Amino acid sequence: MIGIKQLSDRENTKSITFRLPKRILEQIELEAGQNNVSENVLVKQILTNYVDWFRLSKGTGMIPISKESFQKLTQNLDGTSIYDIVENIHLMIKNFGLIRYGRYDLKTAIGSLSMYVQMSNFQLVHLKEENSHRFLITHSLGISWSLVLEQLINTTFGEFVDPSQIKFKTTDDSIIASVILTSLD
Repeated sequence: MIGIKQLSDRENTKSITFRLPKRILEQIELEAGQNNVSENVLVKQILTNYVDWFRLSKGTGMIPISKESFQKLTQNLDGTSIYDIVENIHLMIKNFGLIRYGRYDLKTAIGSLSMYVQMSNFQLVHLKEENSHRFLITHSLGISWSLVLEQLINTTFGEFVDPSQIKFKTTDDSIIASVILTSLD
């Protein structure tokens, strides 16, 4: 199927040449230098983000908002509001998985959830040790958003594993979710 990313660790590559305005190339060179990566790596990251996220998220109704404004909007969420937000984000992640991968299973749910977290400019570390997976997310948005993320992870993984296999450590600005996953297939 065209446009669907395969879930493999290694992708075939192809060389191509683009003609770009000088100012764009200068900004790419500057950004690559500041991040200690090659221009090729930076351009690949930009294109991957577009193909894997921005292109697919155009119709999701997302709007840009400053971090400070978002913090103010979410600082006093009650249980019902958290539930409603989680249901909305979970549906978006599920639809994103179906569009991006052509299916929705545990492996694509992890990929879609990870992409959502990264595109939200949160830090994500996914540690694997045998069947144990730990997801460390740092967001700096306060306890309400930690509770949203906790519920989102619980809802997402709860479709595939027994909820007793999901444990959380939650702080004001971060969450650690530990999940026992017997199989990703």
